[in-house]
Amino acid sequence: MARRSDAPAPQHIPPSRARKPKRHPLRNILLIAAAAAALLFFLETDGFPALPASSLTSTDTSVVLPAGNAAPSSGETASPSPATSSAALIVCIDPGHGGSDQGTSYQGRLESEDNLALALAVRAAMEAQGITVVMTREDDTYVSRADRAAIANDAGANFFLSLHRNASADGSGSGIEIWYSTAASATTVNWAVQVEDALVAAGISGSRGCHSGSQTNPYEDYDVCRLTRMPALLVEMGFIQNEEDNRLFDSQMEDYAEALTDAVLAVWAETET
Repeated sequence: MARRSDAPAPQHIPPSRARKPKRHPLRNILLIAAAAAALLFFLETDGFPALPASSLTSTDTSVVLPAGNAAPSSGETASPSPATSSAALIVCIDPGHGGSDQGTSYQGRLESEDNLALALAVRAAMEAQGITVVMTREDDTYVSRADRAAIANDAGANFFLSLHRNASADGSGSGIEIWYSTAASATTVNWAVQVEDALVAAGISGSRGCHSGSQTNPYEDYDVCRLTRMPALLVEMGFIQNEEDNRLFDSQMEDYAEALTDAVLAVWAETET
């Protein structure tokens, strides 16, 4: 429908003399674009909100990120780093004897030196697994049994491991032996069994078993097991008078360190579940 105009009517021109105005070829395109822009403005401002982009397609390509993570690269969803199960684990390693207290000996071989050598190997193995290690001694120093327990208690250790070499009056003994308190918890007893199994798998001359109390009295605990406030074991790593036990102690030391580490990690994992 034609619209009315308030402009004065034009003079009449005979048809033979009238000329039709020329239209630019882009005129129609510009008119269509202007109309589309006006329609879009109307839809967005006059009560017809524009549709969200997600409703224009049936394929959801959005990525939901875990809280606290940066945007993923290469199109991969970011994920938090897995927590290390041993991150909060503290183990106190106690190399028995030391200094003026050399422990037992055999043909120039000192228990205090063997205990320290194994303890340092265990520390390296445990720290490689992310375990925090506290040592009661790191050199040939005398430390009282009460002080050893205090070091573990003050550090808030989760486990206490005292390492020793055994001896017998007639020199006929062989194999490992594991001791814990008469008031030991189920966790401590389980740990002792785990240690025994791990050492057997690593290669030993034999096992004399896991026991409560002490060698001299089954009702009287070793001080380091009695005075500590966490699961505590005293492990006799073979007899110092036995050539086979000594050979295995020297040749399998790294394996023993790994076995003792695996055992404590296994028990720690059970307590964390």
